[in-house]
Amino acid sequence: MGPVFVMVSHATPLPSLPPSLASLSTREAEREAEIEEAKKHIVPPREIEMKQLLSLLSPMGLNIRQVAADGHCLYRSVAHQVRLPFSPPSLPTLL
Repeated sequence: MGPVFVMVSHATPLPSLPPSLASLSTREAEREAEIEEAKKHIVPPREIEMKQLLSLLSPMGLNIRQVAADGHCLYRSVAHQVRLPFSPPSLPTLL
């Protein structure tokens, strides 16, 4: 016996989803919307940490400087510290 072909007419409407599947789809969409809304109100832990750190450093006149993470960041941060103005002790005070 050869292959059997079935003719489908475009005029025939597709069956709708059963009520249980339709409500599941609706609940999933609502849940996704709730998750997206909740994400808007989350404060990243890094932001909290930075605020706490700045609150400790500010009274001492210190701040945080961002250094490009390019493989030389350690050296760049040390170079920044060395360039900060400071007055070394004079020679007579060392003797």
